Amino acid sequence: MAATGVAVACAVAVVALLVALGGGGGAGRAAGGAAAAARAAAGGGQDGSGPDLRAHPQAVEPAVGAPVVQQIDVAPEDPGSVPHDPEEALARAPKGTAAAGPSPGAPSDAEVRAELRAIQGAPGGRARVLPDGTAVAPANAPDVVKSIVAAGNAIARLPYVWGGGHARVFDTGYDCSGSVSFTFIQAGLLQSPIASGWSTMGQSGTGRWISVYSNSVHVWMIVAGLRFDTSALHIAGSRWTDQMRSTAGFTVRHLPGL
Repeated sequence: MAATGVAVACAVAVVALLVALGGGGGAGRAAGGAAAAARAAAGGGQDGSGPDLRAHPQAVEPAVGAPVVQQIDVAPEDPGSVPHDPEEALARAPKGTAAAGPSPGAPSDAEVRAELRAIQGAPGGRARVLPDGTAVAPANAPDVVKSIVAAGNAIARLPYVWGGGHARVFDTGYDCSGSVSFTFIQAGLLQSPIASGWSTMGQSGTGRWISVYSNSVHVWMIVAGLRFDTSALHIAGSRWTDQMRSTAGFTVRHLPGL
């Protein structure tokens, strides 16, 4: 180490002497040579071999150990503090409001029961009239018969209007042929209302489920044992009635299978 220091000091002294003597370009070459000599003396070759004096940072990976698992005991939650339904609190009506009343426009209990009866049908093989003037088809009736009964219920209490139900299917009142036409249209048996032609419809005679009675001035029908007739409006304010009438002077027809 002492020898290296002496060599460097001698090289520097030679360069200084050459500069003082005015060596010019030779001085530059001597300086370069002196620098090279200094590097050689320090242990580094001119070709870049030898130890690198520049510091290189080294990345040291920290020691990685096994994860530490810490077990914490949590006391069980009081079951009484957990609601059975998360939306229960939101479903409660604010204090002071009429929570028991139905929503505006919601059907009443009676209307819901009537719809369920219409879907389920009446027991036995005959339809029956309800106190509100609507009818319930038998549970074993074909779907087309139940559709006719449901359509008849929709207009059962509407007034008699001469020509009603012919200019438009949905009307404010219906005459006899308009009433029967409406039920047949809703059941998919007619395309449009008709005023005549009932006496040539289908097959002659009474049917199992539907029998249509007609003459030149009037038409009515029996559906699953109930009469659907505009002339029954004076009885209880409904086209449906379980009271029969004379069939004299009427031609009776039925649809095949019905």
